[in-house]
Amino acid sequence: MRFEAKHQVFKSYTSAINNFINIPKSLSMRHQLHMCYQMLSRDKFLEDTVSVSSGTEMEVDSYSFMTCLLELWPNFGDETVIRSTSATVSGSVYQLGCMVSYRIVDMVPQFGELIDLVSHLEHGVAFVVQLYETVCFNELYHAFEVDASEIIVGVLPGSLLDYHPLMKHRCGTSGELTVVCPKYDLM
Repeated sequence: MRFEAKHQVFKSYTSAINNFINIPKSLSMRHQLHMCYQMLSRDKFLEDTVSVSSGTEMEVDSYSFMTCLLELWPNFGDETVIRSTSATVSGSVYQLGCMVSYRIVDMVPQFGELIDLVSHLEHGVAFVVQLYETVCFNELYHAFEVDASEIIVGVLPGSLLDYHPLMKHRCGTSGELTVVCPKYDLM
């Protein structure tokens, strides 16, 4: 939304409230209540909605990360799965190459890069994630320094630490640092 359009909404709030004692508090309260109303009045706001972009259908036997899927779905039979490049889970768009916050190990978040998206009619969506080792928290970039590992795991979207997809960035003079900057607190 353009800044001018949002400004117009606040101007209309001011004239409707007609309270000029504590204008910032009144406007912020009215805005928060309006946003809550909009979110809760939507259809299917609290439901887990999943939509997958068009992908390629393939046999499970020829899938290279089959062991990851068997860990997630133990009773998975000889069926077909759909590999796609992006999936929307409860409003969050996950694409190949994005980073996800996987879990916390020893009070340090562990991240992973999405290397494959698999969907199945009965089981839903699964992410195949290459884990990254968290080196430290870099206060200069206000981000976590990460290094790629060889570990590949399967993850269900509901078991992630945070549902926001993240991006990895190259920093430093020659791009020697790889950092992940979470949008919100993870702990």
